[in-house]
Amino acid sequence: MTARPGFPAVSGAATFQDIRRSLSGQLVKSAAGVLRTGILPISTDRLIVGTASMVVNVQTCVIVLDRNGAVYLPNDGVQTVQLSSAPSSGSRWSVIYAKQRETEAPFSDTAAGPLIDKVESTTSETAARNLLPAGARELGVWKIDAGATTTNAASGVTYTETVPYTAMEGGVVLLRNQAEADAWAPHDGSKAYRLDLGAEFTRVGGFWVASNAVGVVTDGSVLAGTAWDGRSPLRNVIFSGSPQVDGSSVTTLTFPGGGFVNFVLTARVTLTSAGAAKQAVISAISKTSMSIQLLNGSGGGLAAGTAVPLTVELIGG
Repeated sequence: MTARPGFPAVSGAATFQDIRRSLSGQLVKSAAGVLRTGILPISTDRLIVGTASMVVNVQTCVIVLDRNGAVYLPNDGVQTVQLSSAPSSGSRWSVIYAKQRETEAPFSDTAAGPLIDKVESTTSETAARNLLPAGARELGVWKIDAGATTTNAASGVTYTETVPYTAMEGGVVLLRNQAEADAWAPHDGSKAYRLDLGAEFTRVGGFWVASNAVGVVTDGSVLAGTAWDGRSPLRNVIFSGSPQVDGSSVTTLTFPGGGFVNFVLTARVTLTSAGAAKQAVISAISKTSMSIQLLNGSGGGLAAGTAVPLTVELIGG
């Protein structure tokens, strides 16, 4: 790559692709520099809504695409998409997508203009997704079972919203859940807001760190941990000791005094000495407690009452 004509510039030399590259600088990107496509959050309500027919309605939104740079595709009203009738047996998967079609080189679509449409398969969701045209941004997936006659039915119809939220550079990216947080790896200093937790996080040292949290950890009855403010240091040992496992080979740490009330923690467990335990798996974690299953070298459980030396570090959310 090299320097491109600026936009706006008096020379008028910038092509539409040069302008797209300039617009890309306004949007968030991964640490690797990849533009985050998705929808700009006009609202956090459901994007695609079912109806009393086989039509689905795509709500008002602004969709960000990557076509050799950023393309803003506005949907300024309800866009209907007609799904095929339910199959006679099994299920049909309909993947709703948006695309900016272009006939001008380097693109070669058969028509120009915005398109919100679907691809479908009765084989699997993956098979339907494989039919997406080049340059399309997936918005959501509808699974229609045999016998369904409407897309708002209480049974036989499943909708999954798959399009991520994006944001302007320096803004806050909305994340629906832990899976989306795990998948989004921007540069340090980036901000995100977990919709499921109602908490803001900052990217520090390659981890999502909660912006505000205070708590104290114990092993349920004996050893006290240290307070953690959720900000500094990034990784903080909150427990160090030799808790005993129960009959299910599980030890549970609890967060007393209301726990970490604003978010669910992410933690790392380290076995601190050689012993019967060879593996540590966080089997459950919440705002108030953490359960750790401890296993032997064959993946089996330990005898009830076995003490296992370990430490637990918080590494953000």
